[in-house]
Amino acid sequence: MRNATLVAANRVRAATTGAWLASGAMLTLFSALASALVIRRGIGGDWVDLPLPAIVWLNTALLAASGAAVEIRRWGAAAALGTAFLAGQSWAWQSLGLGVASGPSAAFFYVLTGVHGAHVAGGVAALTWNSWRATPGSAAAVRIYWHTLGALWMVVLCLLLWAKS
Repeated sequence: MRNATLVAANRVRAATTGAWLASGAMLTLFSALASALVIRRGIGGDWVDLPLPAIVWLNTALLAASGAAVEIRRWGAAAALGTAFLAGQSWAWQSLGLGVASGPSAAFFYVLTGVHGAHVAGGVAALTWNSWRATPGSAAAVRIYWHTLGALWMVVLCLLLWAKS
């Protein structure tokens, strides 16, 4: 039995290490995007203040609620809330009525929210899988990944608010 316990502990450790590495990669990517936004915003010239669609605030609440659902191990509910977040982001994109080529502020909005959305879609897939077959290692890894996405969303939101001022 000791061997099985050791194997299980190693799986949890491997899964959480992978989740922390993925989180580090996401933080690096978003740091680069944030740096680019700050530099481009500072250049000025053709920068146009972009109003944030009101749905962004509901999306923030949805993502926070999904984080709470993850904490109480309600994987299906967290996945559903994450999916609602993605639908809301789609609505936010449509409500702007702009394209990526509309200017640097619109381009940064689409890139930041799109890259974040792609990571959320991956997280929703992991949450969905976990709702069928959660293991201690997968549960810990998904929890780390999902909370990283929540924290990154707060950074993205703050950047977008700063960029429009």
